[in-house]
Amino acid sequence: MGIASSGPHTNGYSLIRRLLDERPGVADDAGLVDALLEPHRTYLPTIAAFSEAGVEPKALAHITGGGIFDNLPRVLPSHLGARLDLSTWGVPELFATLVDWGGLADSEAFRVWNMGIGLVAVVGEVDSGALVQMGHRVIGAVIDIGDSAGTDSDRVVLEGAWR
Repeated sequence: MGIASSGPHTNGYSLIRRLLDERPGVADDAGLVDALLEPHRTYLPTIAAFSEAGVEPKALAHITGGGIFDNLPRVLPSHLGARLDLSTWGVPELFATLVDWGGLADSEAFRVWNMGIGLVAVVGEVDSGALVQMGHRVIGAVIDIGDSAGTDSDRVVLEGAWR
């Protein structure tokens, strides 16, 4: 389940700064500045609401530095990975703009930024319905990767298009 972020949170600002420096005057755009300065969302009330709804996540991954590729595998046993469908959530325009400015591949963008998903909750299929009713999105599935060798990043498969 994907829980929306409020923006870049605290990650990727070195790259953001470089991209802004390459575009004199763009930082005068009040909407862009507001989006970049949006405070980091706290997920404690969201997690408390899960509990109130009787949902017990099997794992929670806070999508910080390293993005989904580095953070989601940390909460899964080594024989499990995740297949994520990028078409299941609307990547905020701020991230689309930054990706375009930097000419970044999807794999790099999803490693640098949260791309609109600040927390991933791994829940059973039965619990996913309750979270959808709360406004969260099913963004993928846990998959069995067996004993395949590779890095944690190899355990996350991105499918679909986000734009």
